[in-house]
Amino acid sequence: MTRPAKRRPMTDEQKARADEADYVAGFGKPPRSSQFAKGKSGNPAGRPRGARSMRTLLQEILDQPVTISIKGVPRQVPAKEAVLTRLMSQALTGKTQDAALFVSLIKTTLPEQFAEEADDALSTDEAKLLEAIASKMLMARGERGEDV
Repeated sequence: MTRPAKRRPMTDEQKARADEADYVAGFGKPPRSSQFAKGKSGNPAGRPRGARSMRTLLQEILDQPVTISIKGVPRQVPAKEAVLTRLMSQALTGKTQDAALFVSLIKTTLPEQFAEEADDALSTDEAKLLEAIASKMLMARGERGEDV
């Protein structure tokens, strides 16, 4: 009985040829020649140093000091404070869109301001008021001869 010959391990070149023979280019599978080389970045330049995100830029702009006049007195405040002050004054003068925007801003920023109390019990004043309304309704129905 003869022993089967030991297979020698494939060289890197032989492995590459075998892989290329099995690989079929098609939809979503570009040819190997146009793929990124292993170990080389697809974006060699990368993000430049010192590049700032939109969030950073917005924070810097909102923190810039601006001069506003409050009751005739000029005052330097951060831009975000000036914007909120202006929005609040517009909302208080009756601009419904500004009021809605201001309320939604408060609701998202300070939700505890709009938290409803869990106490469902009526106060004595509320109970008296409810009783008076109910008795007036009953009297009105009784005068008309309606069933109660």
